[in-house]
Amino acid sequence: MNAALMISRFAQFGGVMLLFGISLFRLRFNPESDGRICLRWYRQAPIAAAIITMASSLAWLDFVAGTMGDDGSKAASLRTIAAVLFHTRFGHVWQWNLVAAAIVLCATLTSAKIQHVKPWAAFVVGLSAFLIATSAWTGHAVMDNGLTGAIHPLVQVVHVLAAAAWLGSLPALGFALHSAAKLEAAPTQAIQRLIRGYSRMGSIAVGLVLFTGCIDTWFMADSLEALFRTLYGRILVAKISLFLLMVGVAVVNRFIVTPAIMNSDSSVATTQARLRQLRRNIVIEQTLGLLIIALVSMLGTVPPPFPAHMDM
Repeated sequence: MNAALMISRFAQFGGVMLLFGISLFRLRFNPESDGRICLRWYRQAPIAAAIITMASSLAWLDFVAGTMGDDGSKAASLRTIAAVLFHTRFGHVWQWNLVAAAIVLCATLTSAKIQHVKPWAAFVVGLSAFLIATSAWTGHAVMDNGLTGAIHPLVQVVHVLAAAAWLGSLPALGFALHSAAKLEAAPTQAIQRLIRGYSRMGSIAVGLVLFTGCIDTWFMADSLEALFRTLYGRILVAKISLFLLMVGVAVVNRFIVTPAIMNSDSSVATTQARLRQLRRNIVIEQTLGLLIIALVSMLGTVPPPFPAHMDM
């Protein structure tokens, strides 16, 4: 049952992060303005992400209901699911999740003409952000009491939203660069503006992830011993290690690769080489990001240590 729950959590986080990231990318950088870039992907990827989000929301509810029943077979019982949905804290949050997932799925299925309107992208960004918040609000962060119980969930929501702004938008950036590489030998001013703007947005997102991640780690395990003597702590250490690797790749992109692409004195061959390196690094970041999401999905099913400040 835990394996099935972890898979549903992985699909939920991955789907809603992708939905949020692509919609944020479209809202912020408006790839529709460059008629040479194929826009079909920007319409189809959110639909796929919304379907995955809706399906995983239902699966997550089903598996949680199964764990609360006397045996695994009760996961398919409508009575058990209804009891969880209407009589538990998780269920009260998940009602909003299911409604938001259904609305955002309908929004992604609207016509391409409507999707080109910026308010549509803003609407999907808002709904997917709400979905991220509901997912974060069902984890270990809501187990705290007192002042910690009020602060920790908010920190967790900001942490996941910042991560989604980074991880979820990487595929959109990679697709834009891949499409542009097919069309021209050197990057246009539009592509250069895109890279420069994304670099700034990515720096803010990484900073927020790092800051809120430190706070979250302190809330969940307030000692080095707790990080290494428990299964939760060891998974958390693996997550932090992958995150630091991802930050290292992002730093190379920000301070080495991007300036070389922006340098007007660079030769076409040098610029193209740096663009290829940037695209490769984006793939590496995406791979590390998927591994991190997998570890986060595992963390939600593992009991955390209980630090002393949980009773604040």
